[in-house]
Formats: sequence, structure tokens, C-alpha cells
Amino acid sequence: MMENESRHLEQIFQLIPSGLFTVDTAQRITSWNRRAEEVTGYTVEEVIGKKCTIFTEYPCREYCGVFSKKIKKPITNKECTIKRNDGHLRIVLKNADLIKDENRTIIGAIESFEDITERKKAEAVLKRDKATLEMLVNKKTKELLAAVEKFNKVKRLSDIGALTAIIAHELRNPLAAIRTAAYNIKRKVQNPSLDSHLQNIEKKVLEADQIIDNVLIYSRIKPPQFEKAKLYNLLDECIATAKIRFPDCRISIRKICKTPKECFVEADQLQLKEVFSNILNNAYESFKKKKGGITIRSWFDKQGHFNISFEDKGVGIMPEDLKRTTEPFFTTKKNGVGLGLAICDQIVNLHNGNMKIESKVGKGTTVTITLPVSR
Repeated sequence: MMENESRHLEQIFQLIPSGLFTVDTAQRITSWNRRAEEVTGYTVEEVIGKKCTIFTEYPCREYCGVFSKKIKKPITNKECTIKRNDGHLRIVLKNADLIKDENRTIIGAIESFEDITERKKAEAVLKRDKATLEMLVNKKTKELLAAVEKFNKVKRLSDIGALTAIIAHELRNPLAAIRTAAYNIKRKVQNPSLDSHLQNIEKKVLEADQIIDNVLIYSRIKPPQFEKAKLYNLLDECIATAKIRFPDCRISIRKICKTPKECFVEADQLQLKEVFSNILNNAYESFKKKKGGITIRSWFDKQGHFNISFEDKGVGIMPEDLKRTTEPFFTTKKNGVGLGLAICDQIVNLHNGNMKIESKVGKGTTVTITLPVSR
């Protein structure tokens, strides 16, 4: 009966799907199953009587712990590396515990291990693919958010366009009536105490008219009518206009041009004049004491694009406001409308260019426009 039980236990020992072996107190291998042979490449004849370090990459320190009186817990689910008979390394997940006789005396230890090399490789691939997928998802999310933002911007522009006719009709008529009434009062009632009030009415009517004009311009920006534009002629016209518009300002303008004076760019001349004028107006208005200097630079970059920058030494823009400078109707000016730079940005984009705004409070602002020389 005992012999049959022993044979039965041996069959179970050999058929267990995990690598399984036992060692004595000297850490010499006393039994070795088939799965252990498959994973390590060592036959039972090669390992019996040998220490388990024969197939473990590093000395089997855990067994020193197992046999120590201080360590009473079994080893569970510990990853380690073993070295096969052919020199290849495999990653295994091991479990180990002590073997005791009927008197509770330690007579050895038993260990099982599973080869998880392929699983670890698969996990590494999944981890890599997960990182790649996350990167792609983040990229596509940013693209989607950009598309949504663009769509919302287009929708806002569409809404503005739809409201333009209403604004022009509903506001211009009462403004005209207010202007006429103020004029008649001023002409018929000779009362100096009313003059300042009437002047204020006329001023506010003009400001309201300007707001309507800006909204009309912004909502009616059309695709550029491309032609060869002589940029320096346009720039000189805009500078002359700015000087006339701000007669009380003592502003010096310096031009540093690293491009030929006969430089041409395929662009819509009227739209570029609008861009240059808006930027110059902002530069003039940035000087609190109505005096200072503006530097205009031009150059070709490595890609052959035309670049022009407008640098002022004015009050500068707060960091929290800087990112909103091209947002329609955003302004920090007392009587501003918030469409000047929005118009510039839209026109530059229609020319397949870009506009960059840099600023430091108390130091000034630089607006750089980059345009392709040809379409």
C-alpha cells in the first residue's frame, strides 16, 4: 500500500504543470519534475545532488532565509531570473516553503516555479503600445479641440455677420437722430453750460459709429485679392497716416530693413494696409506720455518667408491678457472695441502667414508677421 501511495505521489509530482523540486537542508536537490526539466533544460540526472544555484542566475539567498529560524513565512509569487542549461535566461514566478517531519524538524524545502518570460514580454509590448496609444489619443484630442475651437470661431464669425445688418440699421438711425438733436440744441440754445455735455454726446456718437465700423470690417473680411504688393510703399503710407492720426504724439520711427526696398509679396494690398495700420495704432497708443520710439524690422527667414516686426517701448501687456489679444471683442482699452488685432490675425491667416505677439509689462510689445512671398 505504501509503495502504491509513493508511486501515486510521484505521478502527481511529475504531472504538475509547474516546475517543482525539493532540496535538503544543505540546499542539494533531492527531486526534480518534468516541467522543471523543460523550463531549465537540466535533466534530473544533471541536478540531483547538486545545489539549486546550478540553474539560478544569482545565489539562492532566499533559501538561506527559508532555513533561518528568523524567517518563518514561505516565499510567495517572487519573480526571479534562472539560467537555462543552454545559457538563455528565463523569468519565473516562484513559491517556496519548508518541509518538516512528524517532529516538526526542518528536513528541506520545496519550490514550484512558473515560466512567465513570454508573459513579461507581452506586458512590455502592451506597456509600450499603451504609451503609444496614449500619445496618439492625446495628439488626436488636441487636434479635435483645435478643430472645435476653429469651428466655434467660424460660428462666432457667422453670428457676427448675421447681426451686422441689424446693428447697422438699428443703431445708425438712432445715432443719427441723437447727433442731429445735439446739433440743433447747440445751434438754438446758446447756453455755455450745455456745451461740454453736447460735446460729450457728439464724442460718444462718434465712438459708437467707430464700433459699428469695426464690426462691419471684421464680419466682412473676404479672401485676399492676391497681387504683387510693394510692402515698403504700403508701410510708408501707413506710417504717414499714423502720424496724421496722432498729431500730439512725439514718436520716432526707425526702420531696419534687411530685405530689398523693391521687395514684393503676393498679397492683398488693402488688407495688409489694414494690418500695418492697426499694429501702428496700437503702438502709438501704448505710450502713456505720448512720446517714445517704434522700431520696424524686416528680413527673410531660412524658409524664404518675409518677416516684419513692429517693436514699441510702451506699457506692455499683462501676461494673462497676452494670450487673448487676438480674441474678438477682448480689450483693455477704455474706449477700445477689441477688434484691431483680431482683424490682423484673421487677415494674416488668410494669407497663409502667422502673427506672433510678445510683450513684457513696462518693457514694450513686439508684433511679428510672417508671410510667404508667393502663394
